[in-house]
Amino acid sequence: SFYFLFVLVFYVGAVVVHAISSSDRISRGLWFGLVLAVVLYEPTLVAMIGGTIGHRLTNLRVVDDRSKGNLTFPKALTRAAIKALL
Repeated sequence: SFYFLFVLVFYVGAVVVHAISSSDRISRGLWFGLVLAVVLYEPTLVAMIGGTIGHRLTNLRVVDDRSKGNLTFPKALTRAAIKALL
């Protein structure tokens, strides 16, 4: 479900960037923002609320084994990077 959401957000974002960009500079900035939002979606939500929208819908929560609380942002970012590599 994450990959479907990723593709959907990226596609809609690409259409919006193409429609509203009047110059290369604006276009590059919008693309950077879109890619940054897609990359940081999962680690940000995991660190802030313990999971993504998909986690919430399936009643899952990502917790730190030691503290039993939410992951810190660096741990959530590392987790997302490892998942992307696998």
